[in-house]
Amino acid sequence: MSAWWDSQTAVSLDMIHLKNMRESPRRAQPIADLLMLYSLSKSVGSSLDLYQNCKAFLKTLTARLRLDYSAVWLKHSLLTRSGDATGARLVCTVPKISDLEDCLAEDHPLIRKLRSFDRFTLTNADTLFAETPVGQALGAGSLTVFGLGNLGALELFVVDPAKQPSEEQLDHISEVVSLFTQSLGNCLAYERIRVGESKYKSLFEESRDAVFISTPAGRFLDINEAGAQMLGYTMREIRGLDITKQVHVNPEDRERYKSTIERIGHVQDFEQVLQCKNGKKVYVLESSSVVHDENGEIIAYRGIMRNVTEHRQLQQQLSRSQRMDSLGLLAGGVAHDFNNLLTGMLGFTALIQSHVENDKILSDYLSTVEESALRAMGLTKQLLGFARGGDYEPRPLHLNALVVETTDLLRRLFGGNIEFECHLKDGLPLIDGDPNQLQQVIMNLCINARDAMDGVGKIIVTTAITLDAPANVEHGSGVYDRPFIAMRVSDTGCGMTDDVIQRIFEPFYTTKEEGKGTGLGLALVYGVVTHHGGAVSVESTPGSGSVFSVQLPVSGCNI
Repeated sequence: MSAWWDSQTAVSLDMIHLKNMRESPRRAQPIADLLMLYSLSKSVGSSLDLYQNCKAFLKTLTARLRLDYSAVWLKHSLLTRSGDATGARLVCTVPKISDLEDCLAEDHPLIRKLRSFDRFTLTNADTLFAETPVGQALGAGSLTVFGLGNLGALELFVVDPAKQPSEEQLDHISEVVSLFTQSLGNCLAYERIRVGESKYKSLFEESRDAVFISTPAGRFLDINEAGAQMLGYTMREIRGLDITKQVHVNPEDRERYKSTIERIGHVQDFEQVLQCKNGKKVYVLESSSVVHDENGEIIAYRGIMRNVTEHRQLQQQLSRSQRMDSLGLLAGGVAHDFNNLLTGMLGFTALIQSHVENDKILSDYLSTVEESALRAMGLTKQLLGFARGGDYEPRPLHLNALVVETTDLLRRLFGGNIEFECHLKDGLPLIDGDPNQLQQVIMNLCINARDAMDGVGKIIVTTAITLDAPANVEHGSGVYDRPFIAMRVSDTGCGMTDDVIQRIFEPFYTTKEEGKGTGLGLALVYGVVTHHGGAVSVESTPGSGSVFSVQLPVSGCNI
């Protein structure tokens, strides 16, 4: 309706103007001025784009006033958004003129005159005319300059002074120029907002941390791609999640977070444990603040979540390594001293046996003592294996061959209820290792997997090559820059809690029933692997089985 009305109004004014031109030229002039003002006002603010807005206004102005040239100049500082910029720059001209100077210094006479006059006209007779860019480019003529508030200037130029708009026309135009000045302010403000939005949108979208806005009720209003990827969801899926029930591992953490942020208005580095779509846990540090409405009510939380899972795991590995080193020293010392005592015990038992060969009852008692001492020596040997890696006789060997040999043996020992599945990478390089100790590692991991499944389930053994050194291997160790062979033993058992995982490699720690385990099997695995220059780790979720990962450096003969 508006467009139709505007077009009909313009047509009506044109018809009235033509009629009056025929009947009375004197009566026609006010109508022409009215038509000109109507067209100019309609062209003002036709676009929020600065250049398009200027171009539309200048084209209409040039056509209606039959100008030879019109232009808009703006302060350089407004266009560059820099406080250091001075002078003025040419934004738009109609028509375009080549070789026209497009910059004016702050001390240019034209700018100095604008500080004193809102509007003035220059002709050939004025000295200043020859110093203006249009005067230098086009030569003789008449130039009218309007000040555009504190934004810049509008230039109107005609070659023939006789065509110069009258003072009355210029007075009428002044009203439209004021509107045009306001529209320029809108364009500049829009450009600042657009650039600001673009900058923050880029920051939001390109951030590697999760940036989000959520409701107090627990829904994501907005979240960037990094946040969705961190939790393993698509952008559509994540917006429909219940944060308390589906994202937080412990719903109590969400309530503690809400209580804190609503009490003081913000949180910084607030540690939370979140759950991914695949069930894995993610440790994050959240820094966020509340958003209020006009009534002061909290309507949203907005902030950043940084994934610190890897850092947390490294801290746990370091802590576990330090704890295991301390336990190793203690276990090694105790085992060594205890082994010496057992050696004496067995020696004297053998001496007594030689003197009571004819006393069967006493001989049987001594045999029982000897068997108990030998079992105790077996335990001390495992303790020494944990503390020192045991008797270590490394040589280049194929890990795949050792896995096949060991799993074939265990397949027969475990029976038909335990299924073995091996996925071994072809062409793996050799490793330097003691075959007896490494076979014991594979056996202990598989036995642990069998016990976790109560004798029924599947054990999957895989091997691969990786260029990532384990966290416990230090620079300068001699193996840091080598590739590593990774062996993973996974099961379909009951899984483990975080508390169990933290202590799983400690000697004598076991979750099995009394009499069903010594708690030294995985401790031996830890001791052997670390003494081979490698690392062992575990991933597990209650009810979803466990995965033990062993990394061993390739043999120096491969390098």
